[in-house]
Amino acid sequence: MFCGTCGSTDSETISLHYIFSAEPCRGLDEGLCDTCQQLEVLASQISQTAETLRRLVSRHQKLRAKRNHIHSPILNRVPSEIISSIFHHFISGVYVSTEWNSADQDCQIESNGDAHTPFILGAVCRTWRNIALATPQLWRSISISLGPDNFPARVKIAQQWLLRSGDLPLSIHIHSAIDRNEDVNRSGSEIITRCRPLIEIVNHYSKRWDHLHLNIPHFMFSYFCGDAHGAPILRKLCVEPDSYNYSTECQFRLQGERPRPQQIFIKDQRFKVVDIAWDNVTWVEAIGFHVPDCLELLRQAPQLLYCKLLNVSMSRAEFPMPSSPLTHKLHRLDFQTRDYLAGVFFAYVTLPSLTHLNCHLEEAATEYAGLPSFFSRSSCPLRELSIIDAEFDDNDLIQILNTSPSITHLVLAPLSYYESFTPTFLFEFLARTSILPYDDNADLANLLPKLEHLEFHAWQDCRWNHLTDIFGPLDNIQNIRRRPLKSLKFTFVRDPMDVEERRQAGESGYIDREVLHRILELKKAGIQIEVFDNTQRLDVIETSVEFYGIRK
Repeated sequence: MFCGTCGSTDSETISLHYIFSAEPCRGLDEGLCDTCQQLEVLASQISQTAETLRRLVSRHQKLRAKRNHIHSPILNRVPSEIISSIFHHFISGVYVSTEWNSADQDCQIESNGDAHTPFILGAVCRTWRNIALATPQLWRSISISLGPDNFPARVKIAQQWLLRSGDLPLSIHIHSAIDRNEDVNRSGSEIITRCRPLIEIVNHYSKRWDHLHLNIPHFMFSYFCGDAHGAPILRKLCVEPDSYNYSTECQFRLQGERPRPQQIFIKDQRFKVVDIAWDNVTWVEAIGFHVPDCLELLRQAPQLLYCKLLNVSMSRAEFPMPSSPLTHKLHRLDFQTRDYLAGVFFAYVTLPSLTHLNCHLEEAATEYAGLPSFFSRSSCPLRELSIIDAEFDDNDLIQILNTSPSITHLVLAPLSYYESFTPTFLFEFLARTSILPYDDNADLANLLPKLEHLEFHAWQDCRWNHLTDIFGPLDNIQNIRRRPLKSLKFTFVRDPMDVEERRQAGESGYIDREVLHRILELKKAGIQIEVFDNTQRLDVIETSVEFYGIRK
């Protein structure tokens, strides 16, 4: 039978090894005692029966294959190439895990999402099994678990899996299943010794690495060094220690020429730990870099277009800080840090090609984050801007927006405790400039003339008329000089005590009827408006419509 889990074709379901194990008779000085003679006869009968059973099982398998051939005529008319293509779409990103489950002595399969293993296809029938085993595309991706015990079955599965992939590029995910409690007294060298057979298999295929994801202890990275060919076609590299450690002694460094990947993910490691050529990198996500690491990344990766820098911190500089702002053609930047570090970073960069910026500042003021001067210096064609958890200042915000006339999507979310900042000033500004002046040189002509989508997350509500005034007069909705704003998402949080005080004062908390009618008219004209009370988890527009009994 074919195992749909590990791919084994061993049809023996009962272990007969102990039956035929030779054990000398100790009952008599010469010959066999009666009991041993009976066991010998019985073992011979079992052997004959087992052989008969094997022949019967083999015949049964052939008859089942013949029956499937007769009962499924459509399968016989479909070319195997088409079936292989269907199988390939069915698998779509599968990984086989080489973990061993000691409880049921079975191989465990690990998939991505709803993906399926090719072993499942092989378990359907002999025809499908032969096609699956002969389709290299089904075996391009594998996830290998480096567990506490290195069973031969795990190594065998990995070897067979990779052999079936032919000469295709490989996607390999290595992850640790080491029991920290069990291995607390074991050294790294002992763990490496246990895992070495699997490591050697992976290294042997380095010339075919296309996507390599290492989620392992920091001391193991240096052992994944490939072979003498290096990794010439490596496109994606993920370096993700399974525990927090900033050791620079255990580098990821391959034999042969340094790889030139296009996409990099690094977590909780320094920039210098990953020894690659950065000149071909276009996409990076780095978690836990220091500011000097971030700047060195931009310096060494001139082709970088998308960069996500999270949990940026500061310590001693391992790279010299630039003497002047570093100019880079980066298109998209996600930046998340705390306090003053944003100001340090943005003071040293100029990004004239930036189109998307997402800043999660966590308690930093926009002024201290260096954003006004950064925008003024970069003059970038920014289309999407998101500033989250910042201390906003009205003047700084207007300055930023005034230097970025190309913005079409704007998301603003002040700090939770920074309740003094409200959208009033910005909304009134947008209302006054909803119809752009005919004089393009006017002071207000550049304030978001292309804005299409606005999202504001406030820590108190606003005057309801602001929600509609920013769109301009309703009779000017088709005016070609009207700002093309077509959607507003406004969410707010109310203090529960404030909600109760308003209720006792007779204030409903619903949108004014007149403003509500205008909102509904704008929605009929194709404008999208959402107002959500996060405190009470209410859609304020819907609840207001129900409160007034208005028919849409």
